Amino acid sequence: MEGHHHLDQHPQPPTVKIFCHANEGYCLSIRDGQVVLALANPLDPFQHWIKDTRHSTKVKDVEGRSAFSLVNKATGEAIKHSLGDKHPVRLVLFNPQNLDESVLWTESGNVRNGFRCIRMVNNISLTLDALGGHVEVHDGTSVVNWPCWNGDNQIWKMVSYGYDAIPNPIHGAPISLCTPCVPVVFGHHPCPLAVSSQPPMVKIFCGANEGYHLSIRDGKVVLASANPHDPFQHWIKEMRHSTKVKDVEGRPAFALVNKSTGEAIKQSLGDRHPVRLVPFNPHDLDESVLWTESSNVRNGFRYIRMVNNISLTLDVIDGQIHDGAIVINWPCINGENQIWKMVPHGDEAIPNLIHGAPISLCTPCVPVGFGHHPRPLAASSQPQTVKIFCRANERYCLSIRDGKVILASANPHDPFQHWIKEMRHSTKVKDVEGRPAFALVNKATGEVIKQSLGDTHPVHLVPFNPHDLDESMLWTESSDVRDGFKCIRMVNNISSTLDALAGHVEVHDGTSVVNWQCWNGDNQIWKMVPYDDEAIPNPTYGAPTSCCTIHVASCRL
Repeated sequence: MEGHHHLDQHPQPPTVKIFCHANEGYCLSIRDGQVVLALANPLDPFQHWIKDTRHSTKVKDVEGRSAFSLVNKATGEAIKHSLGDKHPVRLVLFNPQNLDESVLWTESGNVRNGFRCIRMVNNISLTLDALGGHVEVHDGTSVVNWPCWNGDNQIWKMVSYGYDAIPNPIHGAPISLCTPCVPVVFGHHPCPLAVSSQPPMVKIFCGANEGYHLSIRDGKVVLASANPHDPFQHWIKEMRHSTKVKDVEGRPAFALVNKSTGEAIKQSLGDRHPVRLVPFNPHDLDESVLWTESSNVRNGFRYIRMVNNISLTLDVIDGQIHDGAIVINWPCINGENQIWKMVPHGDEAIPNLIHGAPISLCTPCVPVGFGHHPRPLAASSQPQTVKIFCRANERYCLSIRDGKVILASANPHDPFQHWIKEMRHSTKVKDVEGRPAFALVNKATGEVIKQSLGDTHPVHLVPFNPHDLDESMLWTESSDVRDGFKCIRMVNNISSTLDALAGHVEVHDGTSVVNWQCWNGDNQIWKMVPYDDEAIPNPTYGAPTSCCTIHVASCRL
């Protein structure tokens, strides 16, 4: 019966991230109903997959390898074979009771470095392929089926996110993925939350003017001048009912829950009336707080329609976009004020919406509930950010741009230039000189600098998992080379150091950072320096934090 579901008694498998050898900084995801690669983000629920092996004992490929499905945790959709080689793979709702070979895949043997082809179970000559052609994979790269030639864009690795508490993309609550989910009630958390368990928040704006975001003011849903520090402009797209409630077009339902108030947007009393706000009860299936998105209208903007009447969409009263404009329901007429986009706040400074305190990215925090305030975090739990610069030129600091580690013109207000020197493994992992290991975690993205594929290759970025001891993300500092600058070396190969790749020119804005054989050049010796305890935006939570900077010197070879 609708609304009554029995929990599967089988343990829930951990979700995995899936990436190809061409670039581990991009993970398999879903966007606009397509399977794509996206910048790695462990908080993005669409990057969490379940390797479903229920048919593995009875379905095998011609090599005798066991079949599995790849089911997206956020949508419940399985990856389906393409219509033929060079065509995109497809997505269909996964039915665990239906043995459908078109959603079954197998893995080849190890091709290289633990990466394998993911092939159709009934045609192992066709494999998953990140359609890069002669260009590198990038955010948005399509995934197709293609004849197997073992290219770097055709070999994949599945890595478990672990059994730690991670965001439950349906419930928005932390779950242990090896046990049935326990939904969270706003204000009542069954277990302590890690920072990574906070549900991702989105900003919502219409096509008429992206400078105004959906917000709450005086108990009404309005547009307000865009401000990433305004907690009322932070929304959760709550998908817990998406698998069982759909509109007449079959599109999954969601609620829009304000992170600051815990209220959901409720449908209006009729067209031309303002939408309303009601406290969100995650256990109550109330269709009056459920909405669906249309297909793409233009430029990625979509209607946000009532789930039970898709002719009525979110609209701005009188079509006038300004600070304080009331949001209503109105018949769809294809107006710019009726089409909307939801974009994760991501790397912007966003506040800790309940108590405004900075939260450590790397250590568990006390859970927060709507209306229930935890004890303030101890000052010692706040990570100190650093800027990193090399001796060649202290005016350029280590940063992230377009998914790559680079040098950028020093700017203490740029969240991508703030790094955490993460020491949790320092007591048990040391280099051959006995120097303690650390990770360099970007405060804005939560990504860690990963060792390159070899000398002269760029370093990588991957999501930081504090519970995973991965030596490819660990570095050590040498002793003082000169003026307090030190080499930052691979923990397992101290002859290879961070290098600002400038060739015979000076370092500049955009200089790539690579691993290179250590010769103690000015572009190879680095310093990590505090920001003199300035209060700067916490780029993930918007709270001030005491930051220490890391400078990279410019290169003079």
